[in-house]
Amino acid sequence: MNRKLLIYIFCHILLISMAFLIFLSCSLSYKKEKDEHYTSAALEYKIQKSITGVVEAFSYYLELPPADAYELVWDPFIEEKDIKLYYYFVKDSLIESIWEYGGIVTIVNAKNQIYSIPLFSNAISNYWNFEFLEPDPNLPHCHTTFEKEFLTAMDSLQLNDTQHSDSVVFDKIMFSLLHCKQFEESDSISLTTKNWDIRDCCRELLNKNFAAILKGIYSDKQHLYCNAFEDIFNERIFQIDYGKKNKDYLQRKKKMKISIKVYRLDCRNIIPPC
Repeated sequence: MNRKLLIYIFCHILLISMAFLIFLSCSLSYKKEKDEHYTSAALEYKIQKSITGVVEAFSYYLELPPADAYELVWDPFIEEKDIKLYYYFVKDSLIESIWEYGGIVTIVNAKNQIYSIPLFSNAISNYWNFEFLEPDPNLPHCHTTFEKEFLTAMDSLQLNDTQHSDSVVFDKIMFSLLHCKQFEESDSISLTTKNWDIRDCCRELLNKNFAAILKGIYSDKQHLYCNAFEDIFNERIFQIDYGKKNKDYLQRKKKMKISIKVYRLDCRNIIPPC
């Protein structure tokens, strides 16, 4: 067999191989895009179903818009945990909906399991279970609280683990969705000064709030997890309590149930007045 024929056969085989590889690559790419499309569509359906569940669960308590009235406004991704957050507000009236309804955050874990939590305004006070405030008698009894919903979400999505996934999610909600700032001791002075003209009972409530917050706030400046968050827009403070037996949260070796306290700052808006 002469040399030219060998070269011809080799080139022919090479071209066939390259064509097959290109075909295989395109097929795999198409399959991946198709799978991603169906996965995305399935996830969107599950999210809408979850939001509908929230709307129905609170329908006796608050007349919320239907699920399809909500639109996605922010979707941060926690890459190291493969956790997605989707934040929804009512379409076409974001400012009004923030004040009247608040938003709904949907948490999706690495297995695409879903749990949605409402983030109502302070007007829905019984849901927040504010410290030092009695349930509003003018509102229906609320079957749950923000704390219960968050902890249930962490258990349902298997995020209450030894890798601090629950704290990572909580931090993301605080900083990325609610745009909170870390609350420090000096903030209590500035907030009290800011509200110098409020009525006495409101000042008394703020003093109780700050005393309780500062008693449980971290004093270790090197601690990687802050435990008090000021939600400036909604005028409230969130504080996580990791428990007396777990002061060094970073060293925990097992699952631990945290508790969440919420303090209301806009007491001037409380009806009836304090």
